Amino acid sequence: MIIFFCDEAQRYSLHEYEWLRDVHDELAQCGVRLTTFLVGQERLCEQRARFQESGDTHIVKRFMVETLRFRGIRSAVDAATCLKSYDEHAYPVGQRLEFHTLLLPARL
Repeated sequence: MIIFFCDEAQRYSLHEYEWLRDVHDELAQCGVRLTTFLVGQERLCEQRARFQESGDTHIVKRFMVETLRFRGIRSAVDAATCLKSYDEHAYPVGQRLEFHTLLLPARL
């Protein structure tokens, strides 16, 4: 399983989303599940609506199923809660997996 965070996703074009779809499909053929989180500004919600209106629902159904507003960490308590989760939770249960960060450019 690969978890992929796409920052500044409101800047992606239909072509870039189709490329991401192709990568998703190729990984699936190899037995790898790709879970994609799109992170962006309010314009990302507007882009989702445009995709729906223009009939590009395959992009919406694959990458924009649910919309969640992120408010960020606003206090020391928020930061402590977030960091504590890394220490206390493991999946699958009973195993300790390391968290790895892969830095990628904002534009694909």
